[in-house]
Amino acid sequence: MGTFNTKLAGVTYDCPNGTNRQQVIRKYVKVGQRVFLVREPNNQYSPDAIGAWIVHKGFFKNTKYHIGYIANSISCRLAGEIDGGKKVTGRVKDITGGCAGASFGVNIEVNANYED
Repeated sequence: MGTFNTKLAGVTYDCPNGTNRQQVIRKYVKVGQRVFLVREPNNQYSPDAIGAWIVHKGFFKNTKYHIGYIANSISCRLAGEIDGGKKVTGRVKDITGGCAGASFGVNIEVNANYED
C-alpha cells in the first residue's frame, strides 16, 4: 500500500475504560509522534479494526493511550497484511480543530512499506 495519509476515526468517542480521547489528544498528541497501529480482530464493530495508540512518556512511567481507529475503508485492506506479519507504522502529521470548542482531529501518515 505504500505510504499514505489518513484521518483517524473515533477521536470524539470515549474509550471503553472511560478515557476521554479528546483530552488525551489535547494534552499528549504531538506532530511527528509515533502512532502504534494495533489489530483488534475481536472488535464488536469490525473484525478488521485497527486501533491507533500513542505512548506518553511520563516522569515515572510511560502510559499508552488509545486515540482512535484507522477508517474501515482502509483497515479492511490493511488488516490482512498486518495479520500476515507485515509491519505497518504511523506518525502524527497534523492535529486539526480544537478552536472555539470544536473537536480535535488527528491526521496520520501510515507507512505500509514495512520498514520503520
